[in-house]
Amino acid sequence: MIPRLTGLDAESEQGQALTKGWEEAFKPMLPDLQATPGAAKLVASPRDLGFNLMLGSSGEDEIVE
Repeated sequence: MIPRLTGLDAESEQGQALTKGWEEAFKPMLPDLQATPGAAKLVASPRDLGFNLMLGSSGEDEIVE
């Protein structure tokens, strides 16, 4: 997302600094995160209508889990 939001190369010194800052701020919050109310229903709705649903992420396993 860094290139899209900032125009910086994610592998540049500035891009890596942004990633590191995000990780330092976000990762400690992981144990306390909860799904947004209604999220499960939102994701299940297309499936309930007969659509195949696939979600993808480039996030690390720890974050996606």
